[in-house]
Amino acid sequence: LATRIRAVRRARGWTQAELAKRSGLGLATVARLEQTGQGQISSLTRICAALGRLDDFAALLPESPPATMDELRRRLRS
Repeated sequence: LATRIRAVRRARGWTQAELAKRSGLGLATVARLEQTGQGQISSLTRICAALGRLDDFAALLPESPPATMDELRRRLRS
């Protein structure tokens, strides 16, 4: 995770300070996430938002398949 965050930031040509500014986080928080991959989920969310990668969170928890036919019908109606 740390490597991916750093790679996306670098691909945009941003410094850690720029990412910190755009995400509203402290430079130390960004540096720690890039070095260790550890931090609060709220910090990770803010970094992903700044990097334009919030949609990637949908892949973490995909919708489970319907357990019953009734559930399938409800999903299809909505």
